[in-house]
Amino acid sequence: MKRTQNQKGYTLLESIMFIAVITAVSIGIVKVVSSMLDRYKISRLTSQVAELQKSINVRFAAAESYEKLNMGLLIEENLLPGDISVGSGGGVRHKFNGLVQVNAVLSGRAYQIRFTKLPKQPCVELAIQNWAHDQYSNLIFMKVNGVPAKWRNATYIMPLSVVQAETLCHDELNNEITWRFQ
Repeated sequence: MKRTQNQKGYTLLESIMFIAVITAVSIGIVKVVSSMLDRYKISRLTSQVAELQKSINVRFAAAESYEKLNMGLLIEENLLPGDISVGSGGGVRHKFNGLVQVNAVLSGRAYQIRFTKLPKQPCVELAIQNWAHDQYSNLIFMKVNGVPAKWRNATYIMPLSVVQAETLCHDELNNEITWRFQ
């Protein structure tokens, strides 16, 4: 295609439009990748709770009590999921960098797992998780930001609905969930 004497290159408007299109595509790609990374973190967070519960159950299967269960034992016996980080001071952190706490309760007849500093969406995802398998679960109850949910005879019945979970989980990064297993 021949250019006339007047057409020496792109106009300023064409250049701006080209840059705008490239910017819009780049922003879209960044949003998709960011969303995928968040979904991965939420998925790993759910897996961390399940893996931690399974490790504890296997470790204490022969024992009649969870009395000796604490974070030190889990760290010492390497029972934590591989991607839970252990700080130099012994603090254990989940995928969103909140504290993970595990301890025996009810004179060793049960134990609790607590995840703190959860963003809203991971809090909702964990709160709606159905822990029952084949109509059975060793989960006694769960607390979302201090509000208990039980299997029956409670204001909040497990598994929580999305609406209930969104009501209990706050918008800020200060949500806490505690699960009690036996």
